[in-house]
Amino acid sequence: RRSCRVAEGKPLRGFPPFPLYKVLYRPTRESWYTMEQLFGQWPALQQLIEQMSHQMPIVFKALNEGFGQTLRLFFVTLAGALPLGLIISFGSLSKFPPLRWLTRMFVGLIRGTPLMIQLLIFFYFPGLVLGKNIWGSGETGRFTAAAISFIINYAAYFSEIYRGGIQSMPVGQKEAGEVLGM
Repeated sequence: RRSCRVAEGKPLRGFPPFPLYKVLYRPTRESWYTMEQLFGQWPALQQLIEQMSHQMPIVFKALNEGFGQTLRLFFVTLAGALPLGLIISFGSLSKFPPLRWLTRMFVGLIRGTPLMIQLLIFFYFPGLVLGKNIWGSGETGRFTAAAISFIINYAAYFSEIYRGGIQSMPVGQKEAGEVLGM
């Protein structure tokens, strides 16, 4: 039985076709590297660790601020998209054909375009058309534009979820709910 193990640092002839012996080679005690040989100059490694220890609090602070902004945007989007999606779904279930057509076209347009394009359009387009920035300056303006575009995008998706749920109810259950006064 042939083995892939290497005897004395030499591979078996013709097997394997790539130098697997470098991976499977078991070093002897004499061939072990010291820490200085592995990491090069020890003072350079110490300097790198020292620089990282000064920069890590700054990096963690920035990550925590970004995480807080993400959570804030998530909850604002959820609070705005759920009720707006319900209103849009009622429009798409309407008996009035122009309203039904308009809401279905709106949902199809929003669901058919990427969110990144919507973010760019909602942030830049009003300024190009009106000649001034309607969102305000700084971080609050960017957050407002992002929140509105996220709300509209997710409201379109939620409206389809609501519409599908409402239309999936059997007629008998609707009649039973009406009899019970629901």
